[in-house]
Amino acid sequence: MTEASAKIDQLRADVRERLAQLRTERDELRLRIHLMKAEVRDEWDKVDAKWEHFQAKAHTVSVLAGDAATNVLAAIKLSGEEIRQAYLRIRDAIGR
Repeated sequence: MTEASAKIDQLRADVRERLAQLRTERDELRLRIHLMKAEVRDEWDKVDAKWEHFQAKAHTVSVLAGDAATNVLAAIKLSGEEIRQAYLRIRDAIGR
């Protein structure tokens, strides 16, 4: 396995792990959405759209190779972190 291939494999593993973490967080928050204030619901709607995009990209990235995969995986990881931060803000707003 080349160093580039190992890096791509690690990035893919990171994305799979982030996907699982975000799925769990999203599911927990969805159960509590009925308690949210209007401004929190607006943020939820925005981050939920990002989630859908993130999930779709995470599933399609497995077919990419080389530099394209590295660039897309890096962008997906960044997007995943943005979603995680938004989930934390929402969780804090609704009082865990």
